[in-house]
Amino acid sequence: MITSLEKDLHRRLSKERMREMKKYGRVKTYARVSEFLQGDSRTAFSLMNHALAIIDDKIDFDGNNKRLDRAMAMLRRGFQGRKIEPAGKWENDIFRLGRTISNLSRQNSKDAKELFDEIIRYWNIEIRNCGRKWQILPARELNKLTRGIGKSVSLQFLHLLCPGLDKGSRELVASSYGFAIKLADNRSDLNEDFEQGYINISKARLLRSSLAPPGSIFP
Repeated sequence: MITSLEKDLHRRLSKERMREMKKYGRVKTYARVSEFLQGDSRTAFSLMNHALAIIDDKIDFDGNNKRLDRAMAMLRRGFQGRKIEPAGKWENDIFRLGRTISNLSRQNSKDAKELFDEIIRYWNIEIRNCGRKWQILPARELNKLTRGIGKSVSLQFLHLLCPGLDKGSRELVASSYGFAIKLADNRSDLNEDFEQGYINISKARLLRSSLAPPGSIFP
């Protein structure tokens, strides 16, 4: 059964985000995974999946990536147990996520602090990602950014859903599947990303494509 928190988060996601999640089966997958989680683990899972996406949607809408600095501050304050009054609903989501991860840490979840650190690392990567609007990057730099985002998202899931998994296995899974998933996401959203100024094609590939004969299928 979907919780009131999950229903609220779904309502605040953009229509485009919800369509994409339904199209690729993520709504059903998240719901099935949630059934096996309880308490703080389920709350953290819901917030991690949706609260971070809500911030991305807001940045896509108005280009204000300063929200990521604010998000990191809210997450830290929640994790540190500070008593504050967040200014907005999305800020309260992130503050609650920090507090929930802190609760998991106090419950002897060895991966909780690593999950906290990974979300901060993810936002730092996203800040660099936001800074590449209308830039055409070399393949090496673009792949590094894509791999970094995909790996970080994968590690967040692994820290929460596979606590105790040894570091070597965790890194291997995140590096392999994270890059593939993010690359597939880039390709599926190619037009939308381009409209927002994010060019997910390398300089070399664009050059080769421009030299290809008309009507050819360029790899």
